[in-house]
Amino acid sequence: MKIQHIYSTILGALAMMMTLAACDDVPEDERFLDVPMPEVQRTVLIEDFTGQRCVNCPTASAEIEKIKQDYGTDKVIAVSIHAGPFSRSMLGKRYALATDEGDAYYEAAGADHQPIGMVNRRGLSDYPQWASAVYEQIQLTTPVTITLAATLDEEQGTLEVLTSLLSGSDLAGAKLQLWLVEDGVVAFQMLPDGSTDSQYVHHHVLRAALNGTWGEDVSLSVGVPLTLKRTVSLADYSNVTDIHNLSVVAFVYTAAGVLQVAEVIPNEPQNE
Repeated sequence: MKIQHIYSTILGALAMMMTLAACDDVPEDERFLDVPMPEVQRTVLIEDFTGQRCVNCPTASAEIEKIKQDYGTDKVIAVSIHAGPFSRSMLGKRYALATDEGDAYYEAAGADHQPIGMVNRRGLSDYPQWASAVYEQIQLTTPVTITLAATLDEEQGTLEVLTSLLSGSDLAGAKLQLWLVEDGVVAFQMLPDGSTDSQYVHHHVLRAALNGTWGEDVSLSVGVPLTLKRTVSLADYSNVTDIHNLSVVAFVYTAAGVLQVAEVIPNEPQNE
């Protein structure tokens, strides 16, 4: 998965300033230029509130896959959040794909049916509206760049996540959220025709929030990198069925919505 970098742009700007400073014919008060940090293209987050007893949820999942194919898996990141009434049995027992965090997000969003979701946390919408919402969001720029790396140590049973943030504007009141996501989870799912598929493959399933349900506060200053490291024990996440299908999703958000999102597979080489 593509990791975004703008450091080369910064180095280019610095080189330009050094060149100007070396020219004898440039007035002293014009030798150093205030070069603003460039804004980068936005990657879009789809939060899909879903459930195993939701007969229309597979259709919403198929819509997500179509959107990802249209724009590229590095431009649209989706997370399936099993929550709400359809993530429970008729007796109210929660199924294994549901999480405490998922229930908190579902309630906080004010969701009242499924499938339903959010695109960059710009309000709830039904899946037929997701494509147009993604189209709008993906054209926007963002001041925030996320460089993400994750290392899985099977012998120690740990996962280390290294997140580097860089912003082109001062940001106060922002939060960084880290999610543990599992792909290819085989579990039952009710289908649109009312039947049940016991071997249904669930994609990008939210398993846990690695830095708290609502993430952690981050304060970003123009051009000042912020690097955060978090190491967790995989033994704390007993709901994970296959550690080799894990990924980490990181996003920065404010009350206005998601500013940027990135995803990485543990031990996957970073793109330079």
